[in-house]
Amino acid sequence: MIKNNNDYSQKKHELEQIIEKIKDENTGVDELIELYKEASKLVDSLKQYLNQAKNTIKKIK
Repeated sequence: MIKNNNDYSQKKHELEQIIEKIKDENTGVDELIELYKEASKLVDSLKQYLNQAKNTIKKIK
């Protein structure tokens, strides 16, 4: 079952915020590592959502 679109939007927004922090040259290395880990988890989750949506669309066709 596809998760709520709000969940997708929220995760996308979180990822965008993390990217901005990563771009900030004042962000320390330790924090960058943690941000990268969190971003990776969010990317995986967003990919999963999109794959589920793709499969749902294929079923409809």
